[in-house]
Amino acid sequence: MQKEEKMPYDQALPYLLKLKGWSYRELDWRTRKSASYWNQTVKRSQGAPKNAAVYEMLANIFEVAPDFFEEYNPLKASELVLKDPQLAYMVVKEAGKKGKHKL
Repeated sequence: MQKEEKMPYDQALPYLLKLKGWSYRELDWRTRKSASYWNQTVKRSQGAPKNAAVYEMLANIFEVAPDFFEEYNPLKASELVLKDPQLAYMVVKEAGKKGKHKL
């Protein structure tokens, strides 16, 4: 792949499939999730995946960084904060500091 710029999931998945020359059926075989599932996530009838592990799996398969998908970082951050209440406190505290500086 040329330069890796972040893309929204609904654009990134078709782009990566085309780049590899794969169909949704090929992705089905590689991920054990149905071709119709992947198609529905792109067409928004299912919506983009809601957990970071799916993006990490796709990144591994397509040999890109997980944050190639724009949705990855917010999801990963949310998952990490939910697992560690102390981290949540630190994030809220830091966000409060930054909010004061904007005024």
